[in-house]
Amino acid sequence: MTIYQVGKFPITQTRAPSLREEASGVSEKIEAALEYTKKGFPVIPIAADSKKPLVAWKEYQKRKPTENEVKSFCKRYPNADIGIVTGKTYNLFVIDCDSQEAYESFQALLPDSLILPVVKTPRGYHLYFSYPKNIDLTVGVNIMPGVDYRGDGGYVIAPPSKEGAYKWIVDLNTERPALPDAIIKKIYSTMYNGNEKSGGANNQKYLTEGRRDNDIFNDGNCLIKGGCDPVFATRILEILAKNSTPPFPEKEVIAKIESALKRADRKKIGLIQSEPFNFKMAAALLQQAPEKPDQILKDVLDAGDKMAFIGTSKSWKSFFLLQCLICIACGRNFLTWETQKSRRVLYIQFEIREIHIHRRLINVCRAINVTPNDLKDNLLILNARGLGITGREGIERIIQSLDGFMPEVIAFDPYYKISQGAENAAEDMKVTLAYFDELAEQTGAAIFYVHHDPKGSAGDRDIRDRGAGSNVTARDYDACITLTAHAKNQDAAVVDVLLRNYPPQEPFAVEWTTGDGYCFKQANDILPEKKTSRTKKEAIPLSLYLPVAFNVLGDEEMEIGTFKIMFKEKSCLSDQKIRDFLHWATAGGAPQHLITREIRGRGLYKKYIRKGEGLNE
Repeated sequence: MTIYQVGKFPITQTRAPSLREEASGVSEKIEAALEYTKKGFPVIPIAADSKKPLVAWKEYQKRKPTENEVKSFCKRYPNADIGIVTGKTYNLFVIDCDSQEAYESFQALLPDSLILPVVKTPRGYHLYFSYPKNIDLTVGVNIMPGVDYRGDGGYVIAPPSKEGAYKWIVDLNTERPALPDAIIKKIYSTMYNGNEKSGGANNQKYLTEGRRDNDIFNDGNCLIKGGCDPVFATRILEILAKNSTPPFPEKEVIAKIESALKRADRKKIGLIQSEPFNFKMAAALLQQAPEKPDQILKDVLDAGDKMAFIGTSKSWKSFFLLQCLICIACGRNFLTWETQKSRRVLYIQFEIREIHIHRRLINVCRAINVTPNDLKDNLLILNARGLGITGREGIERIIQSLDGFMPEVIAFDPYYKISQGAENAAEDMKVTLAYFDELAEQTGAAIFYVHHDPKGSAGDRDIRDRGAGSNVTARDYDACITLTAHAKNQDAAVVDVLLRNYPPQEPFAVEWTTGDGYCFKQANDILPEKKTSRTKKEAIPLSLYLPVAFNVLGDEEMEIGTFKIMFKEKSCLSDQKIRDFLHWATAGGAPQHLITREIRGRGLYKKYIRKGEGLNE
């Protein structure tokens, strides 16, 4: 067994670490980030030029980012360094010796021999311990010259960041030892000490010549973003400026503070770009194979894309969406479209009460034969009716409440409930739609939303002109599915698909079935004929369908199932209308237009129908 001696012995590397020590490109960072995640360590992206997190990471101090989140970080920030969050949640406490001299001084606090994970940093070392029990430690500096620590609310840079400048000397497979008592006593002895060599209170080392302007801007930004009163923030920055090394000239103090606060406030509202744009050379792209798309629905929609479901009011579009989400969560095909695998789905319903959502779920699952075992933990439903959730803030409230559930599909039903502002105002709609884009990029999830048609006959419009309100909404999506009433069958609808990234698809008819549960089924025997303002059908008396029934039957008795099929083809009536007609035509009394006969026996049941004595009315 290989022994790594740290303590009062020099740190030596006696075997190659399991994680790659040399980073020759982005792929090594991604590989390392995913390996850390698999080992249970919380990974966040760090700006390579500033050592600052590139994401809001407060939530990751309490929960570990999932593998999908880490992949999303890597995709969005391909050049970022790797950060590992420290603290009690992850049983991780790190000592940072910023030089060889600091480490050699720190050795006096360590046992003669100690085995622990160690990272060689550009100037010193990171020593990985388990988090101390029964005490709370956050982040501290200068517990002795050049020695800092990272506990709750902290993070450290991990290999192979800084182009391999961070290297494992002893890797994370090594068990982290308890923090020695001598170190704990040292931390406590300096925690509240106000002299120059103590940590925390003294800022002379922090605001040093060459970086004072940048530091005071960063402080101003943090204060403004944290909601600090500008007057109080000014006072804090004034103290820092006057005590910097060397101090700001007094005549420059106020000017520097005002500049910092203005810039911080501008950055808060997004007027300053916080990170460089990721430009790509076309010539380089031509030499690479494109990334294989992660298709949610084959040849329709990819992960990270947006899809709208549009239909008139009460056109079953929410049922259509729910059935689609159930199929995606189970990894089953939805109508004519293939799902590649089961996905984690978040369904947010703003319009109906929870009892109705519950009933709909049961009935749709029963109709398509989906069980709890099929769904597993892949479909999460939020009844958001009455919660007052709107806009970016509302969506972020939802995402922050997921407690580790990372959806691959996020569905908003309906869209107008989450959007802010006037539906017909392009500038208002842009805000919500832009955040949908941001949400998709950050999470890698596909965004679904239900939208309604404007007034008038939906069948009169081209699919590109569907969707109420501003044209911004109508042109935003990557895919759009519309439901239009069928011209002849009231239980059927015509499905149109408009795609940005895949070849066009032909419209097709679906039929709403209400047997054991209810769902949509593809109706290949029904022509996709849309109901328009010119094809609106008046109510026709049931008696007018008697000649059709007589024509089907002739003078023969017929099995009733066969009759219904043939009668439906001839009459174009819905299943419900056929039931109404048969009830009327076979009713007792005189005249009886159609007569039914039943045969019952052991395991046998048949029903026949024939002409009666009634006259065509």
